[in-house]
Amino acid sequence: MHYSEKGMIHLVDGNLYALKFISDLLIGQGYNTLTFSDSLSYSDFAHSREFKLPRGTFVDVDTPALRGYRLICDVQAIHPDLRFVVMSNEQSVCNSLKDLGCMYLKKPLNPSSVEVAVKKLTACHCNGASEQIGCGVTEVGFHKAVDWACPKSLSESCS
Repeated sequence: MHYSEKGMIHLVDGNLYALKFISDLLIGQGYNTLTFSDSLSYSDFAHSREFKLPRGTFVDVDTPALRGYRLICDVQAIHPDLRFVVMSNEQSVCNSLKDLGCMYLKKPLNPSSVEVAVKKLTACHCNGASEQIGCGVTEVGFHKAVDWACPKSLSESCS
């Protein structure tokens, strides 16, 4: 784990190279990172007393039986304010659970897409959810989720 003032980002991906890539990128931008190589370990951590709400969690959902989406459901049941950035190899986001994610990044990841996603997470965290943040907007490296709606209350704000 790396500590800095910008805030904590959690990363969940079974690909250790992808975890290191994203973590190094975010640390280079001044964020703290905490990495998990599987959904079960993240779920256990989220249910523990040590869990503190991060700026957001990047989670790979390309696992058998949609474990990534199940993880999001499981964790949001106890931490409804947690923002998820879904990472996927899917060509488009048509899953019935698509409204669980704040953003959808295409894998393989583009460093600029990760940077944009973290800026949007930070804006949502500090200023509250807003359509002006543009989470559902199509950008290079992002999926456009069909009929996507922001999963966060538009009345949230930074405390």
